[in-house]
Amino acid sequence: MADGRDLCARYGGEEFVVLLPNTDEKSALQIAEKLRKNIELENIPHQYSRVSHFVTVSVGVATLMPQKALPPERLVELADKALYRAKDLGRNQVRTLDEKNLSP
Repeated sequence: MADGRDLCARYGGEEFVVLLPNTDEKSALQIAEKLRKNIELENIPHQYSRVSHFVTVSVGVATLMPQKALPPERLVELADKALYRAKDLGRNQVRTLDEKNLSP
């Protein structure tokens, strides 16, 4: 996170939200992948995981372009669906979803 306006906060029990104003999808995906990889490289033991012996991160990315005017709830919903897609596809990865490919 490079911009002074970026924000990372706990959003749920094991979930965090990262807000990256003025960041396009490509850059957001690059930042998310760098975050995922850096956490993986820490090799933090996770004895209770069914996926890995170490802490890993699954990331869902959603972007909001001003001309689309998505409500914040829809942005969170898209990110959440992308996160669960990453988990469904094996975890420890970054995924994004395109809103036009989702049903309402």
